[in-house]
Amino acid sequence: MTPYQEFIYHHRPRITGAVAIVLLFFSYPTLQSLLIGTVIVLLGAVGRTWASGYIDKDQKLATCGPYAYTRNPLYVFNFTMFVGCCVMSANIWVGLACMISFLLIYSPVIRVEAQRMADYFGDDYHNWALHVPLFFPRFTAFSSNDNRPYSFKLMFEHKEHHHWVWTVIGIGIFYALYFYRTMS
Repeated sequence: MTPYQEFIYHHRPRITGAVAIVLLFFSYPTLQSLLIGTVIVLLGAVGRTWASGYIDKDQKLATCGPYAYTRNPLYVFNFTMFVGCCVMSANIWVGLACMISFLLIYSPVIRVEAQRMADYFGDDYHNWALHVPLFFPRFTAFSSNDNRPYSFKLMFEHKEHHHWVWTVIGIGIFYALYFYRTMS
C-alpha cells in the first residue's frame, strides 16, 4: 500500500463522516429532494442488507447474491446511499464535491481490498474477477457453484441493523434541516 492508500484505508470512516458533515452544513433540502433522496437512500440500505447476508468475511469467497453482479456490492450500495444524501441536500455543487470526495476515498480502498482478496482466495478470486466487475454491476448474474441461501445470521453478525438505525437518523437530520430552514 502507498502511504495515501494506507491513510485512506484506515481513516475512511472518519473522512467520510467529515464529508457528510460538510454535505449537511451546506444542505438546503426541498420537499422534492427529500422524497427522491429518501427513496435512493432506502434502496441503497436494502441493497446493503442484501449483500450482508452473503458475505462471510475471510472465510468463504462470496460469488452469489449481489456478489454475482459486482465484487463490491457493499460499496456500490454505500455509494447509492451517498448519492441519495447528495440529492436530499439539494445543493448541486456541494453534492458534486462530496461525490468526488467519495470516489477519492473509496477507489483506493476498493483496490487494496481487491488485492487482499486475490492474495487470500487465489485462483477462485481470479476466476470470479474475470467475470464480475470490480464496482459497476453487470446486468446478468455470474454463474458459480456458490448457491448458498441468504443468511440472516450473517446479516446480524455484520450489525446491519445498526446501519439501519444510523440510516434513519441520517434521513431524519435532512428532514429536520428542511423543517428548520422552511420554518425560519
